[in-house]
Amino acid sequence: MAQGTVEARHGALDEAALGIGRWRWDLRSQELVWSEEERAIFGLAPGAPVPGFAAFSAMIHPDDRARVVAAVSETLAQRRLRHSIGFRILRPDGTMRQILSHGRLVMGLDGKPISLEGVDLDLTDTQADPALERPQRAPCPDKSPHIAALRPGEEQDALLRVALEAGRMTVWQLDLQKRLVQVDGDVARLIGLSHVPPELPVAVFENYVDPEDLPLLRAAEAAALRGEPMQVELRLVLESGGRRWLRLMGEPRPDAMGRPQRLVGVAYDISARKEAEEKLRESEAHYRAVFAAIDEGFCTCEMIVDETGAPVDYRFLEANPLFESMTGLVNAVGRTALELVPNLERHWIEIYARVGLGGETLRFELPSDAMGRWFNVFAAPLAAPGRFALVFKDVTDRRRSEEALRESEAMFRSLTEAMPQLVWSARPDGSCDFFNRRWTDCTGASTEMAMGDGWRAFYHPDDQPAIDRLWPKALRTGEHYEIEYRLRHRDGSYRWMLGRGVPVRDEAGGILRWMGTCTDIHDLKLAHQRQQILLGEMEHRVKNILALVQAVARQTFGRIPEASSALEAYGGRLQSLAGAYSHLNHENWERASLRHIVATSIGGCGARAEAWSLDGPEVMLPPRSAVPVSMAVHELCTNAVKYGALSVPEGRVTIHWSLGPGDRLTLVWAEADGPHVVPPARAGFGMRMIETVLAVEAGGTVRLDFRPEGVRCEIEVPIRPEPGLRVE
Repeated sequence: MAQGTVEARHGALDEAALGIGRWRWDLRSQELVWSEEERAIFGLAPGAPVPGFAAFSAMIHPDDRARVVAAVSETLAQRRLRHSIGFRILRPDGTMRQILSHGRLVMGLDGKPISLEGVDLDLTDTQADPALERPQRAPCPDKSPHIAALRPGEEQDALLRVALEAGRMTVWQLDLQKRLVQVDGDVARLIGLSHVPPELPVAVFENYVDPEDLPLLRAAEAAALRGEPMQVELRLVLESGGRRWLRLMGEPRPDAMGRPQRLVGVAYDISARKEAEEKLRESEAHYRAVFAAIDEGFCTCEMIVDETGAPVDYRFLEANPLFESMTGLVNAVGRTALELVPNLERHWIEIYARVGLGGETLRFELPSDAMGRWFNVFAAPLAAPGRFALVFKDVTDRRRSEEALRESEAMFRSLTEAMPQLVWSARPDGSCDFFNRRWTDCTGASTEMAMGDGWRAFYHPDDQPAIDRLWPKALRTGEHYEIEYRLRHRDGSYRWMLGRGVPVRDEAGGILRWMGTCTDIHDLKLAHQRQQILLGEMEHRVKNILALVQAVARQTFGRIPEASSALEAYGGRLQSLAGAYSHLNHENWERASLRHIVATSIGGCGARAEAWSLDGPEVMLPPRSAVPVSMAVHELCTNAVKYGALSVPEGRVTIHWSLGPGDRLTLVWAEADGPHVVPPARAGFGMRMIETVLAVEAGGTVRLDFRPEGVRCEIEVPIRPEPGLRVE
């Protein structure tokens, strides 16, 4: 906290404890300025307007008014630097108070008086404390309250005696030449002695001063010898061993030559004030520690007003360590806002005037373009008029993030509203919190009705079990969500939709939310159903045609004995062809499983299950490759059953395939443990058919090796689908 603030609080403690009010009379503007303590003495409420000089005069007791006015006039006329006067006042509530007033005349550079200022001491409630009754050196003059009847010198002495009897202070006089102190009996009470002689050497008094404070006392004495007033605070060491704080105030009195001859003053016990100061320092230390440790900026300020009272600026009185980093303002304490930021926006001054001058407590968040920052501010008035405290935070990064988020959300909404799909988002727990307007376009219901789990009511009852299974699983595992379902549309009909959802994750992998779309696939679904009907019809007709061809062949060649072998081979080839077409039909003529084609072809030849084995990855063949490969495997299997490894119980066939560069499939047929193989003199029809069909239809090659231990056939075909082969 600024040192000036501490001193001001300490001064307030002094005045409050002693019943002292401060005042100032500006002789140029005729304006009276009173402290809060002065207002209290005259019975005015805190912050109440100070009366003008005429109203002040009316508050003086009628019996004392002329004398007070005469004393003030004499001070001004004779340019007396100081005056003291006692008088009575009448408060607004009708009560009377006894006042001792001390004033001094302040001169301008031109030698003319500019103001009269001083202090007033309220003596009304003062009574001597019996426990501190002091020894009397001599009978006191009359202490009658009719002080107005006394002569000026007697009046001042009488008023001082009233103050002494209050136990507030004691008077003393120091002979600077003889180094002797004349003291009042109250000195005994202050020092803690039962008796003190009327005069004692300075050295004796110094024996009771704390050694640490002795240099302060001697420096004050040296200043008095130069004609300067004395004012010093020091500690007295009591005979009990304790300490007591004392404040000495004195004025030098010159001899005939104008040299300081003696020092006249008062002393009063300020121990209570010092104790309060210590507590205040501890409180302020705690206060500073707290505000130095908080993660927000803090400062206290005071408003600056012009001659009309309008706010024009504000000054920083104190600030915590974070103030500089939060504001970017360096060495701000003691300087004004406009001094630090000349182009600061006017609204800051107006807002803080509402707090410092209007007493409002405000919380707000505003930008300062001049400072290039956003601030979140809590502003509260302080007890001193015009002062206020600020607790604030630089929220520029947060506001920029919020602005970027708003722009992102606006872009997201624009994008989602332009999409033909229904777009949704959900919290990590699965409750939906956003649908684009396509929801209303599709269902006729408001998006509010779909929030949370409301969307379930629009799904077909038969699809609910699948939703109950797949959606919770996705939420639990974080896997992508995909489902086909029927959604009730605005006309009451149900349309097929494809729903997809993906999790949005943070840097740590945690799910922040789910984003998804729902695409209308109703027309595609119907087209697919029609396609399945057409494919089924085509499969039925192809099988009927192949059966008819086979029947014609059987009728034509069935009665020719030497053609029976050819007829059997022809029928097997037709069956293999029909099987391949049937499998492709079930796969929508897109792709067929190689494993299924091979297994079906071998099984169709009547080979024993334990006599053959398949080895290779899962491969899907395009239609152009699937049919030739199926027929080739059928020819190899037929020959093996008739002449090769599958013709004997111990024979074995291994079919292995793999994928090579360029998506080329290599399939190897290897026979073992069958009859001894003799290479044929010429290639048969089946071999020529395999080579021709694979080369022409699939762009493949065949290498057939008639090894003695068993036939080995290696087939290579590309499996990348060619454009235009897909059946729509």
